Amino acid sequence: MITRLNSELSSYPPHLGFGLLDQGGLPLAILFDFQQGVSCDIAAGVISLVLLAVIYNEFLGPYLLVRLLREAK
Repeated sequence: MITRLNSELSSYPPHLGFGLLDQGGLPLAILFDFQQGVSCDIAAGVISLVLLAVIYNEFLGPYLLVRLLREAK
């Protein structure tokens, strides 16, 4: 979306974000720190959404990277 909305980035491929790789355990460490530091009603919902996003990224990340590299040829 950013490459399409910003005219300065229009020279980059539109699927450039598909090449983002997972960060290993870093998101989970940040999530754990958030859980320890924030104790409010919305924290459980935020934690659930982040966990789903991390799992989603772990499964789809490699597929999207291969797709980006195929389009680059």
